[in-house]
Amino acid sequence: MSFELLHFRDSESILKKKKMMEDVLKSLEYLDTVLFEAPNKGELLKEALKDMGWREDGTLNIMEGRRYQHKGFKNKVAIEGYIVSVL
Repeated sequence: MSFELLHFRDSESILKKKKMMEDVLKSLEYLDTVLFEAPNKGELLKEALKDMGWREDGTLNIMEGRRYQHKGFKNKVAIEGYIVSVL
């Protein structure tokens, strides 16, 4: 499995300013390792993000009253992901 980090809306400079670039890359590498060939990726994704401190805030909602949530949130930075399995 591999990952691709896509920056948009000046996110790269924001991560550098907050000194989170290395943290984000380490988190993505950890997710890549944990999720490789895993059968239940959804639950493992949540646990791995919790292990890396991305789910400790408790509030993952994007907007009040909406069901959709970010995958993780840390230091006012949200992380989102999409898992694709190719057989």
